[in-house]
Formats: sequence, C-alpha cells, structure tokens
Amino acid sequence: MTSKLALAIASGLALMTAAPLAQAAVISITDANNITESVSVQVAAPFQSTSPGQFSPGTGSVVDFTSAPSLAANNMRSGSTGNTGTAETVQFDFINQINWGSDVYLYRQFREPANEGGGISDLFVIQGRAGTPDDIVNFLSDVTGSLSPTELTAAQVQALVPRIAGSSATPSNLGTVDEVPGFQLADNTGVDQYYITSLVPEPGSLALLGTALVGFGLARRRRKAA
Repeated sequence: MTSKLALAIASGLALMTAAPLAQAAVISITDANNITESVSVQVAAPFQSTSPGQFSPGTGSVVDFTSAPSLAANNMRSGSTGNTGTAETVQFDFINQINWGSDVYLYRQFREPANEGGGISDLFVIQGRAGTPDDIVNFLSDVTGSLSPTELTAAQVQALVPRIAGSSATPSNLGTVDEVPGFQLADNTGVDQYYITSLVPEPGSLALLGTALVGFGLARRRRKAA
C-alpha cells in the first residue's frame, strides 16, 4: 500500500468519526445543455438526514434562483446563474447543518478531452468561514479563455473567484480530473456532496457508459457541530 493511499484511508476514517455523515445534501450542478447555454442546480435532501449513496446525483428539485420560496425550499440564502460570453456560471450560498471548523477555499479543475482541446474547461470552488455553516459555491464552465491551456495557478483561480469577505483561507487544490460523460464528484465536505456534469456524450454512448461517478476520497478537513 502506498503512503498516499494509506494517508487517504486514515484521513477518511478520521473524518467519518469526526463529522456526522447523516444530514448530507446531494447537490448536482449540470452544465450539459448546449441549447440554453446555461447551468442548472438540483438539491436532494437539503434538510433531512440521509446516508451516503441514498440519493443519486442528478436527483432532487431544480433550484429557481429568482424565487425566494425555491431558495428557502432548497436551504439556500442566495444564488444566480450567468453567461459571460465565454463562460457559463453559477454561484450560490447553501446552508449546511455543520459549521466550518476553519476558513476554507477549495477548488477543483476539470480537463476537457484532447479532441476538444485538452485544456482546463471547468472550475469548481467552495469556500466557507470558520464558525458558519454556509457553503459558498462557484462553478465556471469554459473558463480558460486566454489563460493557461493546462492547469490554472492558485492566483489565476483566485482572480476568477475572489476570496469571500472576512476569510483568511489560502486556495487549496483538490486536484485536476478529466471530464467524463455523467456526474463526477467535485467535493465531499463530509456532510454534503457536490457533483458536476459538463461533458455532453456522443449519441448512443450513454447506453455504454452509464452514469460515471468519480470518487476522490473523503474531505481532508473537519467540520464541527454548531
């Protein structure tokens, strides 16, 4: 067993004993609509206790960010979608059941297939402030533009998604992964899971591939009870 694998297993076991995995929402970000060129967000079990795997990504109600009742029903304070002309975006504030134990700024990059350019296409960022339950999430599709065709630096990421007010967190890279058709795990905070799907499959490929779920281990930080 490699040292990295052993560390990942140990971190996961420590997290499972430290953070209650019940009360976990499943939040799915879909950026696979080439017709509307927009991003949608679904939330499954925003309030109730759940078990990991109980709700599949891509389930739950679609959030209407223009509707206060829809935001409240999905346990969100605010949110919006947009299109910059080069990037489709969504940002929202999801209210978790567990406070963050420290200020955090975490990001993951998604690499498009070589036949589509092979560069960084999508960026997922989640931030939080110590002592608060809010997950401040930003997702940007087709972000690279004139930036690096490979991985963005932490400085480039923070220029795209500024650090939230009052936070002292240093951007931390969750890793870069290749896009695949279907939902991929962007981050597991220990009390909720965020999935994204962005790559539109070729006709007929879904029957062969099914829904692709990519796991990256458990979160490397703790959240403490309020």
